[in-house]
Amino acid sequence: MRSATLLSLLSCISLSTAAICYFPDGHEGDDTYQTCPNAGGKQSMCCASNRDNPSPGNATHGPTSDTCLPNGMCMNISDAPDDDGNYYTITAYWRDLCTTTDWSDGGGCLNVCTKESDPVNGSDSIARMTPCNGKSNSPTWCCGRENYDCCNTTSAISIDQLFGASSTSTTSSPTSSPTSSPTSTSTSSTSSPPSPSPTSLSSGLSVGTKAAMGVGCASAIIIIFTFMFVLLRRRQRMKNSNRNSIMPRSEGTPPPVIYSPPPQKPVRERIQAAPSELGGTRIHEISTRSESTNIRHELDG
Repeated sequence: MRSATLLSLLSCISLSTAAICYFPDGHEGDDTYQTCPNAGGKQSMCCASNRDNPSPGNATHGPTSDTCLPNGMCMNISDAPDDDGNYYTITAYWRDLCTTTDWSDGGGCLNVCTKESDPVNGSDSIARMTPCNGKSNSPTWCCGRENYDCCNTTSAISIDQLFGASSTSTTSSPTSSPTSSPTSTSTSSTSSPPSPSPTSLSSGLSVGTKAAMGVGCASAIIIIFTFMFVLLRRRQRMKNSNRNSIMPRSEGTPPPVIYSPPPQKPVRERIQAAPSELGGTRIHEISTRSESTNIRHELDG
């Protein structure tokens, strides 16, 4: 029982500690950022997947939750109204946080767009990213929002399709011929970003699943402690019952019952009464005899 309780507590502690994510400058992020699945590396990237507004949601209700991508990036989808009140879908890609403060090239994090000189980025914030082919599985990326002009330059970044699959997931100097789309395709992607295919979505846990895990963990601990309390109470009652059956009760013991037979006449009175009855009978018999004698005498005379 104690081992089960300890395991439940350790599982809850591991869940809580796994959610700690760090910015590139080392300061800790809030619980909005949750860890993403890792393909085998020591560290994991984090995305803002713990927001109240699920993805895809209405942007007027606040930022929507991110979705973890297999390459370590974060995808954010939301619906926003235009000037005429018509809603359109916005798809954005971000480099968020990591589970370690070591953002060096060998630290295991997706160390891209962390320089202060990068457009709309920095070491103390998340980084907006542009997929050069307009899709979530793009092999080359650029720092900044819709920065497609970078895709044909040496500033483009090569990112592995699966984060953690190799020791080096990014390179600072891409190939001379990046696999970017033509300029016309980039322009169309700027006006209407394509929606990623469902296969690019990661198998990370949703906010509801994590909440259910937390509630289930707390419920399991409560049930275990309740069962232990009931078991201890039952054992205590059994001890008290056995003690009462062996030891005499010191208080409230009823007095012993004494039987008193009904009073009887003394034996002497019964003995004295018997001769009187016999004497009366004898007197009666003698008188009868005397009368019969007298009658007999009269007959003889």
